[in-house]
Amino acid sequence: MLDPGRRRLIAQFARFGVVGVANTAMCYAVLFLLHDRLELPVWLASAVGYGVATVQSFLLNRAWTFAGTRRAQVARQATTFIAVNVICGLVFVGLNSLLITIVPLAAATVLAMTVIVVLSFTLNRLLVF
Repeated sequence: MLDPGRRRLIAQFARFGVVGVANTAMCYAVLFLLHDRLELPVWLASAVGYGVATVQSFLLNRAWTFAGTRRAQVARQATTFIAVNVICGLVFVGLNSLLITIVPLAAATVLAMTVIVVLSFTLNRLLVF
């Protein structure tokens, strides 16, 4: 049987995963709209999609995933969250741009997001929330 602390961590990671699915859907929607419909380069469409999903992520994670954890001032939390997501965004854009050279864009985006979920959860849990 898992101790309560480990159960809370698993539940928190599960909520983070649900938020991540919503964020990935948002990122996909924006990325494909900008790339397929408006013909922007993948790197730019990926960056904008990730940025829009980042705003959604902050709001959902603050209100739900990490609710009840230490509550810093919103300004400090938002600033640290942005810094974490700039790092994650750069990793995402780089991976997505690299992976599209070997797999289709949809698969590249899923693979890149998989890496980002683990990196983002770890950094958000340790530094932001």
